[in-house]
Amino acid sequence: MGEKTTLGYTIAILKVEETPTSIMIYTKDNEPKSKRAEEKEVFYYPYTIVKVNSKKEIIIQ
Repeated sequence: MGEKTTLGYTIAILKVEETPTSIMIYTKDNEPKSKRAEEKEVFYYPYTIVKVNSKKEIIIQ
């Protein structure tokens, strides 16, 4: 999602599919319900970890 200046951003995994040649990961970026004032010089980097045991190409959409 990149750099954010307020808390509350999340990344949701909608589904993971395996095709004959790749692993498809479908995601959705969620913004906070209410945005507070930006904090100066404080940055947040929202992330989600997905463990995939495969040597196939991984495609994130």
